[in-house]
Parts: sequence; structure tokens; C-alpha cells
Amino acid sequence: MQCPLCNKRLFEKTDDKKNKVLRCDNNHSFDISKYGYVNLLVSKTGSGDNKGMIKSRHEFLKKDYYLDLALFIKNIIKEYKISKVLDLGCGEGYFDRILKDENTLIYGLDISKDAITIASKMDHSIKYVVASSFSAPFADKYFDLVLSMFAPMDEKEAARLTSSYLIKVIPNENHLIELKEKLYKDIRPTKILKEELANFKLIKEENIKYKRYVEDITALFKMTPYFYTTHNNFEVDLKPMDVTFDFIVRIYKCN
Repeated sequence: MQCPLCNKRLFEKTDDKKNKVLRCDNNHSFDISKYGYVNLLVSKTGSGDNKGMIKSRHEFLKKDYYLDLALFIKNIIKEYKISKVLDLGCGEGYFDRILKDENTLIYGLDISKDAITIASKMDHSIKYVVASSFSAPFADKYFDLVLSMFAPMDEKEAARLTSSYLIKVIPNENHLIELKEKLYKDIRPTKILKEELANFKLIKEENIKYKRYVEDITALFKMTPYFYTTHNNFEVDLKPMDVTFDFIVRIYKCN
């Protein structure tokens, strides 16, 4: 990692109180939490998802409704012999815990301290940092792969961070369509646009689509933006149902 204030390399040290810190040659120091993560977020203007959304996502994801997608990404990592991964907007770390193995070093980054706290508690072996994906505190070209799953991403910053690959995962047009039908009268198909990235070349695009019977539908609802945009959302009566999970996985190679 590198210092967000001066871009010098950060080294793990022990301070006068015997606490572990990361410190650069300019003596900028950042505490390592008791859970193992470090907060390198310089600007405090954004805090990411709120605690309720993070908790709902954590409760939902641990039921493995997204396992098919996670395993698909893991197979790509094995196929391309990727050893160092940065997960931008990693949230509470569900996908990181699936992706890690003895041959793969995983770093997770998120702007939400609450999400990173959960992630670090769940797995101390994954390196987590609170930071912005638009100004990631890592050296140039350190990672073999930058992973962006449903998260905002700056292409130039991603190109700076990876020497080889970028994977972007976005919802496809039928993702959670049954839930949408319960919430809205008029359902318009989501337009899926092709992306032309200046620093990357698209080498493969895959569609991952499956259905699962979801009992904890309220947790799913609360982890989506629909919960915060639906009128009278606290009065929505949702019952367990079959739900479509529909994703587009785009694999890019650095130019």
C-alpha cells in the first residue's frame, strides 16, 4: 500500500503504545484496526452504503444466492493464473471469501468503514482497506486483476492499478425481475450498453443466469436501491418467491 497523503510506500510498524500502524517515510501514520483493516480514506465526504443496507446484504449473501457468480469468477482467476486481485467496492467481503485460495492474494477496498469492519471480522487473511476506488492507495500495476462487481469505477485508476486484467460485473436486463414486478406497475427492460474503454480491450463477455427460491425476500429488497426509491416501501408486502439472478461478466485485457 502507499500513503494517500504523499504516495510513499507504507510499512507496518509498532508505535509507542505497541499498536500496529502503517507508516511512510514522511512519518504519516495510519492505525491498523484490531480486526486487521486500515482506514486510508482522506476525504470524509462519503461513507458508502448505510448500516441497514450493509447488514441486509450480509445476511442475504451468506445464504449463497450469489455463489454461482462467485464460483464463475473464481474459475476465471484460475484459468488466467491470476495471483493478486483488488476487489473495488468489495462491501462486506462475500465474494473475496469465495475467491481466495492458497495461490491468490486478495485485497478488498470499500469506502464504507462499516462494510470493511464486517469483512475483516469474517476473514483476517484478506487485506482490507477503507478507501475510495477513484483514488486507491496502491502502487502502480501491483495487481494482476482489478475486479469491479456492481460498483462505480474509474477506468484510468483501474488501468493504473492492474498490469493485466479487469473484470466488470453488471446486472443484466432480467436481474431480480420478479422483485421489480412486485414493486412497480410498469417494468421497462434495462438497457445494457456496450462499453468502449480507452485503456482496456474486451476479450470475453459471459452471461450468468439462474433462478433461486428466495425465502428471505425482505433482506434482498433492503439490499437493493429499490428499497430507497419505492414509495411507501415499509408497507410493501413481499413473500418468498422464485427470483431470477442475471449478470453480465465482462473480461478486459490491458492495452
